[in-house]
Amino acid sequence: MGKELTKLRKNLLTDTRETARKDYFRIAPILEVSRQIKQLLGKHEPDIAANSSNDEDWELPTPKYLFPKRARLVENFSGPEAENYDEDKLLTRRIQVTKDMVALLGLCEPSRRGKRVDWKFDDETDELQTSERSPRLLKRIIWTVQ
Repeated sequence: MGKELTKLRKNLLTDTRETARKDYFRIAPILEVSRQIKQLLGKHEPDIAANSSNDEDWELPTPKYLFPKRARLVENFSGPEAENYDEDKLLTRRIQVTKDMVALLGLCEPSRRGKRVDWKFDDETDELQTSERSPRLLKRIIWTVQ
């Protein structure tokens, strides 16, 4: 039973990744993506940028993070201020990144798959649990019968 659940979870994870990948490229505006690729390759065409006025306002959705420290780290590494090399701001950003990284060491995200279950049961532990609970259970049964 445990191996079957593991296989089902793995298949579900694989299917979810594939659909997310396909949906991303289906949802993202194709013109914006092609414009960015051409801009990176140095083949920027002003005609395409002028024709796609609807797509200029589109931005990638910002991811949501469980911890605000992680969001600050992402902002410091890839945000609009990441390429600001002013000495004062650079030093404060380095200090903030160091503090956030140290703070993240103590935090732990919950498992995305749920709690792990040990499907191997020991007969001795089961007997101990039933023997500890049986007097209470018997009292309840006797009380309800009367």
